[in-house]
Amino acid sequence: NVSRLAEVEENKSLQAARSLLKYFEDAAKKAGAFSEAIVARADLNAVGPCVAGHARTRDLCIVPFSNRIDSQRAVAEDAVFGSGRPVLVFNPDKAPLPTGSLSSIAVLWDGSRCAARAVSDSIPILAKAHKVSVVTVIGEKASAVSGVAADLVRRREDRRNHPHRRPR
Repeated sequence: NVSRLAEVEENKSLQAARSLLKYFEDAAKKAGAFSEAIVARADLNAVGPCVAGHARTRDLCIVPFSNRIDSQRAVAEDAVFGSGRPVLVFNPDKAPLPTGSLSSIAVLWDGSRCAARAVSDSIPILAKAHKVSVVTVIGEKASAVSGVAADLVRRREDRRNHPHRRPR
């Protein structure tokens, strides 16, 4: 009766997804940021690419990531590197989604076209944060070298200090 057991587990997963989505919808509506919710079916090893595909046509993708050992890391990586859009990764256990203002945001930067596009698309969100940190992981990609974020940081500081000056 393996197929029946699989059906039961799939139904549990769907109910858990719907419950979490309802929680998220309520929080997003309170913040005035809700637009739509999608429940999609995907094989376990295809959840990340599924999320990344949906994120490509959205303003922001929000992905939970905790210290549990499961596929959350892969989903977050696929969303970040495969969507080409801004992705907010948060730890619901240690840093739940903010209900008020954003205190600090970390931007992952490797100097790539994809990273430039995601940062540019994220400017409305970044502008609301009290502190923005730029993080580059050295050794992951050839383009991610020490100092690669200096120009990005300098450009953002120029915009903050001279908001009406046109970018060069």
